[in-house]
Amino acid sequence: MKEAWWHRYLLGTGMRVTFCTTVMAGEEDLQAFFKADVVVIDDASALTKAELAVPIAGFKESAKSVVLVEDYETSSPLLVSGPENNAGYGALAASLFKSHADPEIAGVAREKDELIEVHDLEG
Repeated sequence: MKEAWWHRYLLGTGMRVTFCTTVMAGEEDLQAFFKADVVVIDDASALTKAELAVPIAGFKESAKSVVLVEDYETSSPLLVSGPENNAGYGALAASLFKSHADPEIAGVAREKDELIEVHDLEG
């Protein structure tokens, strides 16, 4: 694998935090170079389950926890209109926050109308 310019930049700065899109988190170069201990996904309720799977699967070997952050009552995944909605695609759009908003579920806490959900990947 050829070393990208950003590899040299991050190595030179001693970078410990990386921000990227969910799509970029699926890049093999990033996964090979950066070993995330914690994956934080902001605006998570606006993503489909498939979109959330990319960063979670991308860092499954190194991440000890995943944090989904969002106000679950104000957002839902953006869907395109069309035949895919009639073919079961709607199931992908179900908000994880709405389906896991029960405060009795372990690892779920409410703070200032935001839901913070933490899953321990080691357990």
